[in-house]
Amino acid sequence: MGNFAFHFRIVLGIFLCASLSFGLPIFSSDFNYVPSPPQIVSFLPGDTFGPWTVGTGPPGTNGIDRKSGDYWQAPPGSWFSVDLAGQAPGSIYTPIGVTSGNLYQVDFQLSGNPEWKVWTSYPGGPLKTVEVSAAGQVQTFNFDTTNTTTANMGWVPHSFFFVANNSTVSLRFADVTSILGGFGPVIAGVRVYDLGASADIPEPATMALMGGALLGLALIRRRRVTR
Repeated sequence: MGNFAFHFRIVLGIFLCASLSFGLPIFSSDFNYVPSPPQIVSFLPGDTFGPWTVGTGPPGTNGIDRKSGDYWQAPPGSWFSVDLAGQAPGSIYTPIGVTSGNLYQVDFQLSGNPEWKVWTSYPGGPLKTVEVSAAGQVQTFNFDTTNTTTANMGWVPHSFFFVANNSTVSLRFADVTSILGGFGPVIAGVRVYDLGASADIPEPATMALMGGALLGLALIRRRRVTR
């Protein structure tokens, strides 16, 4: 076996082992918990729908709106989404059973309510920010609604990673745009994956390096063949 083939198989094996850690999600939510729903269902602080509870403390003080694809463009692979600002920044959270010490990946679709554009008195702007948190780990994600409409929501997939510190964690999505008047960030298609023991799983940056290594080996091989 040549050196190239040997090194290629090593890198490919590492990459595939990391990839195989993905399986079926341990938690999945498309927010489809209300039978025969209207286009908009509003929930107040303390209300529950499915596994979710609407936040009752800052910044989750004013409820959320669950909207369907009849109201605006549905997210990929789903029909419902949640605007995290009813009249002011809101939040939702749910408990998830996990294994302490394992690494988890939370996938979700992100957009923003573009309807602020028709309200000339709206004090906010186009940028919407959602804060995702679990097990004391927090990350914010931004969405610019400047070029979006209700017919073209511009859905973008995102991932949040956390290491579990208990057997149950609270997964939370919160609007931290901090502008009154609603029109918040919009989320959909929440999926949570168990990636295994955090010490054994490469970080996202490491995964990217392995992908780059595969590409580099392929380019080297191509140069050798074309000489």
